[in-house]
Amino acid sequence: MSERKVKFSLSIGIANADQEEVFTLDQLGIYDDDYETEEELLALLEEEWNRWKNEYVDGGISLED
Repeated sequence: MSERKVKFSLSIGIANADQEEVFTLDQLGIYDDDYETEEELLALLEEEWNRWKNEYVDGGISLED
């Protein structure tokens, strides 16, 4: 069980439009036996951050004539 904390953040460059959230590794479903090195941990965290940020980013492409 790991209470180690990680902060995810997202900014789109507009004042007061930042998003930030703190998780423990356990809350993210990452456990000590899931990684052996800090580099492996960072790779797992990057995957989780990508999932997290996609919850806050809404956008798309549309062609306009």
